[in-house]
Amino acid sequence: LTSNIFQPNRHLAAMEEQQGQPWKPVVLVLVFWALSAANVYFCWCYPGSSLLASASHISSLLMCVLLSFVLAVPTIPKSRKPFMQAIWYTILGGMLPAAVSVSLLQWRHGELPEPMLDYFENVALFLVAFVLLALWVGGVDTVGTWGLQPLAEAGIVSWAPVAYLQSTILWIVTLYNLTHIVGSVDASVQQDLPLSLQVIYYVIVALWLSSLIRVLCTRPGQPKDFQGSDEQPAQNGQNWLFCIFCQSQKPPRCRHCAKCGACVLRMDHHCPWLRQCIGFGNYKYFVMFITYSAVALLFKAVTLLLFSIKAFQTEITFCTKLWLVCTEILVIALGGTMVAFSGFHLFLSSKGMTTIEFLTRHEKSEKKISFDQGVLGNLQASLGRIPLFWLLPACPPSGDGRNFPYTVIPQELESKKDQSAESRSLALAAPPTKSSLKENLNQRNSKTSDIRAPSQPCLQSTAEPTCLEQQQDGCVAADGFGEDRVEDGPA
Repeated sequence: LTSNIFQPNRHLAAMEEQQGQPWKPVVLVLVFWALSAANVYFCWCYPGSSLLASASHISSLLMCVLLSFVLAVPTIPKSRKPFMQAIWYTILGGMLPAAVSVSLLQWRHGELPEPMLDYFENVALFLVAFVLLALWVGGVDTVGTWGLQPLAEAGIVSWAPVAYLQSTILWIVTLYNLTHIVGSVDASVQQDLPLSLQVIYYVIVALWLSSLIRVLCTRPGQPKDFQGSDEQPAQNGQNWLFCIFCQSQKPPRCRHCAKCGACVLRMDHHCPWLRQCIGFGNYKYFVMFITYSAVALLFKAVTLLLFSIKAFQTEITFCTKLWLVCTEILVIALGGTMVAFSGFHLFLSSKGMTTIEFLTRHEKSEKKISFDQGVLGNLQASLGRIPLFWLLPACPPSGDGRNFPYTVIPQELESKKDQSAESRSLALAAPPTKSSLKENLNQRNSKTSDIRAPSQPCLQSTAEPTCLEQQQDGCVAADGFGEDRVEDGPA
């Protein structure tokens, strides 16, 4: 979700249209400089408002950077990476005018007063933190692309997203628990908490860590796990399909993952940050992992902010301030992302849908199958039968991932009735001619082509895939495997 905010394809086409207008980035940089000069002048005239001038400088810079994305203003030299564009304009429009202002004021007035020094320190602090955050987002974009390669072809590169995620978590945990070692403070953020909050913190961390271990060590489940069983396909009216990639039959809601190279039971999506698919076997642990990640990040964001406000009122080094600000911004960004992500999956769990089923819910088909069992039944199917254990990384849902209660909802029942009524009235009115039969046949073929055949991919592949892309089913009905086409029958 974070890398999608800085997707290069969103602005690439518009930026290419602006290539013949190089004056736009120049105008934007001049606006940067004008705003910077206004903030410096305000701080110089009103020394007691240095904090307000710093906030105005930083907010105006961020607004101009966002404006460059909205208006698709290219950089000079032109860069196709939006995070590089953010760094470019931050340096040109934020750091450079601040450095020029410091040099001119020192040349004109000698030693600067204390409010001006505080102003330039705050501006430098947040600008450096913003550049570091943009570099981190660029790393997310690059490493996430590596994780979208098939695991068999990627080799050790497929572990890069996992290592990047764990290193980010390690940095946050280290600064939170060892702040007094990393920075020039007397105690860490965790040590500064009251005893009751420390207990809550360790409970959240224990639940988060156990959920992470369970989702990493639990397989999502595959149809080949049941090879040799006596159970036959097409139970309860649910027709099984035949995967032409795995050369085996598979139950409903099972998808072939092009990354893992295998069919996954009740597949939700492929997660490159965990280097495996999320399916029937590990979906509960995945939901618990992202939920407790959101809770832990929100807890750390609030407590770290209160600690930073208290620490900034004492004498600490610039590096300590930088580490605190960078970590706070990173925790807020990740926390907001995980809250949205966990909320989305809890919504899917309450609706009895997977991510792929949610994305393909509007596709045309002869009949629509719903796995909705009501809110309670859907949550039990995703988080387990006992509600008392829903929030614990234990007691997964029962079943084998192959059979699910469902309801068939006809999608084109009314249109078929109208079509049959029209053809009956036409038959009573006059005998059919060759031209009318040919026209009816063409209309019938066009409507048949609109219906999605079971051998089509469940999600269309894209030129630049995401972690939910190209779940190629390559499947046909198991009973009709080997048939090249479906005859329409007599007219």
